[in-house]
Amino acid sequence: FSLSRVYWYEKKYEKILDVIRHVEYEDFGYNLISKSTLLKAYYELNEYDALLSFLETFNVYLNRHKEIPASKKEPYKVLINYTKRIIKINPNEKKTILTKMKKEIENTTDLPSKSWLLEKLDELAKK
Repeated sequence: FSLSRVYWYEKKYEKILDVIRHVEYEDFGYNLISKSTLLKAYYELNEYDALLSFLETFNVYLNRHKEIPASKKEPYKVLINYTKRIIKINPNEKKTILTKMKKEIENTTDLPSKSWLLEKLDELAKK
């Protein structure tokens, strides 16, 4: 877990995949954080097919694990939703969608990786 965090700050996304892709932690908090790190690594590597598949798996994980309180699940479901929306942005409608989505994210409380999502929207706006 700690090694994946180090790799994140070093921007060694491939190594993150190697370290945490197949790891399950007993503590759901660590699992949620590691899964969100994996989500971001797939995105940063432009592995959109793998990311879309992972988003579905992550969502199934959230639905199946009844021991995770809804207050912890919902923010990650929102993260999954925004990530899917970012991947599927239509280039012809990009400016309007990005502006709207940025306001939505800024107004969302308790959103994991909120600053990362806003950073990705800013990057898309510059393209």
